[in-house]
Amino acid sequence: MNMPDNPVRNAIERSLSVGQALPMPSARGDSFLIVAMDSAGIKIDRQIPRIAWNALAQVVSNVGNQGGSAPIGAIHGIPKPATLEAYLMDALGTKTSTAIYVASILKVAGVVEHAKVTGSRAMHIRLLPPFTGH
Repeated sequence: MNMPDNPVRNAIERSLSVGQALPMPSARGDSFLIVAMDSAGIKIDRQIPRIAWNALAQVVSNVGNQGGSAPIGAIHGIPKPATLEAYLMDALGTKTSTAIYVASILKVAGVVEHAKVTGSRAMHIRLLPPFTGH
């Protein structure tokens, strides 16, 4: 059941389904599968924790507060501050790298687009309307 106060969850549940393959934001053509979506969050076919709905909403809010754009920053180890990876590790309370997967989930759901930022080699996410108002 959708939670009216979580537009990120609503967008994901409208756009994605269990068993769906999602592309990773890389040139290699890798993908991953959604294996569960329930009241606790979304689970994919990787050895990462379930991605909680409230964590996704918090991350989108953090990116919005940062101006609507953030580097994905997927890294094994300590991420740079103000990256999607840093926001996710904080929101999920984990040290597991999840940003590359969440970036794809949010893109397919229409919450963000992937963008290159002038002067940066890193891939960024940029919030799309109506999520730019967070």
